[in-house]
Amino acid sequence: MNNLSEQVKRSLDEFRYNLRLLRATTEFSGKELSEKLGMGEKRINDLEEGRMPPKMEDAIAIAMFFSITLSDLFSRIDLKIPSREK
Repeated sequence: MNNLSEQVKRSLDEFRYNLRLLRATTEFSGKELSEKLGMGEKRINDLEEGRMPPKMEDAIAIAMFFSITLSDLFSRIDLKIPSREK
């Protein structure tokens, strides 16, 4: 069971890292990204800071917006960053 919790923690850490990377690389502010995703700016900030785990619908919305898979979002890989034109 401990191994599972380590895997979950690692995946959540990767999610936070990737969300920050995606936002920073596309040069969206937290406010701009929250508006694009239909979420509150505080929610984006809380997700990036790890104060809350993402809801499934949040993770899906983020992955779809950035044209990546959920698997990509939760694992540290070389992400292909789309243009800011969304």
